[in-house]
Amino acid sequence: FVGLCLLLAVLLYGVRSLLGLTLISGQLINPWSSRNRMRRVQHATQQGHIELAAGHWSHALRLLGRAARLSQQPLTACLGAARAASELGELEQCEQFLQQAESREPKAALAVALTRAQLQIDRGEDAAARSTLQAIRDKQPRHPQTLRLLLALLQRQQDWSAIHELLPDLRRQKILAAPALDVLERHARCALLEQAAQSEEPLPALQ
Repeated sequence: FVGLCLLLAVLLYGVRSLLGLTLISGQLINPWSSRNRMRRVQHATQQGHIELAAGHWSHALRLLGRAARLSQQPLTACLGAARAASELGELEQCEQFLQQAESREPKAALAVALTRAQLQIDRGEDAAARSTLQAIRDKQPRHPQTLRLLLALLQRQQDWSAIHELLPDLRRQKILAAPALDVLERHARCALLEQAAQSEEPLPALQ
């Protein structure tokens, strides 16, 4: 009887071990298992960012779009896919990825807005980019990256009046080195003087 009990215990242990090995091997082999799904998402994200850095927009969009759909934390994949779509001129799809990133990762709203502004600047949509950056400044007036993007945009537009108004915040946040800010301020003031001199009533404008 004792011998039979021992044999039964050994058999039960063997069956249990066999089931455990079967379950583990099934997870490794089964393409629909959560472990393999996570691996596929990680691979798509990594490869997608490589394609994005190389400028292969179509491949990057395909890979990052897949990662954005499957990942539980899709922020980087969504932002990368948005950029790829923007480069391809797929503006509606670009905005869809940005909205997906914002809805799935509410705490990353600032990062999404800055990405939207950068993409608008890259596409030459100055008015839209300025509106996006101004909306960010309404909530965070002295955010450094917002100030950098806004300064670059205003310089491209040669809006010296707006640049002059922006200078105090640029100095507080040390966006540029002090000598560069001094040069920028002199340039802005000279440009404003030139604009005033060319106005319909130059004397009041200069004063």
